[in-house]
Amino acid sequence: MDTDKNVSYEILYMLDRISEEFFKEINKLKQKLKLYEIKPEIRKCSQKFFEETLVPLFESKIKISLTDIEKKTDVVKSTILNYLSELWRNKYIKKSINAEGDRRTKIYEIMN
Repeated sequence: MDTDKNVSYEILYMLDRISEEFFKEINKLKQKLKLYEIKPEIRKCSQKFFEETLVPLFESKIKISLTDIEKKTDVVKSTILNYLSELWRNKYIKKSINAEGDRRTKIYEIMN
């Protein structure tokens, strides 16, 4: 009778361990889903640059270059590049290959 009791305890212990592993995996998946739902935060100056300068340019053209942006705004080129890199890192815009012209010119597209 004691051996049956021990076997049943072992089974219950194993089931408890398995359920703990399931809960750990479920919590990991929940955390991953939360990370994908949140859109990354960007600085207010980059957000303002995106809304005031880039969005009107993207409405007129699908792809824009750095020279198009420089013509539209009076911001210094290094600052524009900083804004563009932050927007690119946070997936507001994406870089595209300039197949028609020289490949050194960077072209940007808006993310969907």
